[in-house]
Amino acid sequence: FGDNATGDAGNIIINADNIGMAGDATINSSSELGSQGQGGQVTITADSIEMREAAWIISYTETTRDAGKIDVETDRLTMTDESVVSTTTFSSGNGGTITIDTDQLSLRNDAIITSGTEGSGNAGDVIINADTITATDNTTISSESEGGNFFVRGGTDLSDATGGGDGGLVQLDARSITLSGNAGVSSGTAGAGAGGNVAVTADSMTLGDSSSISALSTGAGNAGSVELDVGQLDLDGGAQVRTSTGAGGQGGSLSIVSGLCDKKLTIIFRNDGIRANAGIVASESFGHIGSAGGHKNMARAEIATSELRKLVDYRDEDKLSTWIIRQVQKKAGKK
Repeated sequence: FGDNATGDAGNIIINADNIGMAGDATINSSSELGSQGQGGQVTITADSIEMREAAWIISYTETTRDAGKIDVETDRLTMTDESVVSTTTFSSGNGGTITIDTDQLSLRNDAIITSGTEGSGNAGDVIINADTITATDNTTISSESEGGNFFVRGGTDLSDATGGGDGGLVQLDARSITLSGNAGVSSGTAGAGAGGNVAVTADSMTLGDSSSISALSTGAGNAGSVELDVGQLDLDGGAQVRTSTGAGGQGGSLSIVSGLCDKKLTIIFRNDGIRANAGIVASESFGHIGSAGGHKNMARAEIATSELRKLVDYRDEDKLSTWIIRQVQKKAGKK
């Protein structure tokens, strides 16, 4: 901290059995306006971490130097009551990457994990590896370009922020993911910078109660893409998976493949703001070997394993994924 400081901020390293944060408690390593040093890295290792009552773990840069990374490793991470884990850049320095490795991640009551850029530097990535991820009650996991979702204790002058930086990758890898109560996993851009991509890998994922996974553009920048590699996907109660654009940017591509269940392969296509017609893509790619069809923005194909085994070794996930991609490219091209 401090104006005209030339040294880098020190790293923050915390090792504990259990960590509790509440009442605006803050862990912060940043490179502030007027300094020349780089932000320090925040590394936290614990058996369990509970954040509530607007507790924050943050890293940001207001300079040409990069913000520090945030690395969290714990058996259980629980965030409630507007608690935040965040990295942000307000200048040409890049935002830091957030990496969370945990068995159980639970987000409730407006908790947020986010990276963002309000400057020309790029936002950091958000990478979460977990056994189970549960998010509900207006919680968010995101990366944003000029989205306004940034966190600084004490306020920051954005009058000189030039914008234009790209959003980062949001990557979730888990056995089970459950989103409900308007929870969201997203990338977005409201300016000239491109939105980041969203990539989710899970054995099973359930979205309900208006929850969503999205890549959106409300500015000139292009939206990112959404890529889901999910064994079983359930959507209910107004839940959405979508990409869209609203102000000159282009919507990203979107493809979803859900795996084998009840002796059939189910493939779900959903898009929004993309030129391809999902119903036509599904029908031309898989209609000759199963049931397939739908609308421009949503479609579905189902293929019995008795038919599938004639065409591909469907028990090999890599071979099956490659076959699906080739079917779409061969039969439907890029419609």
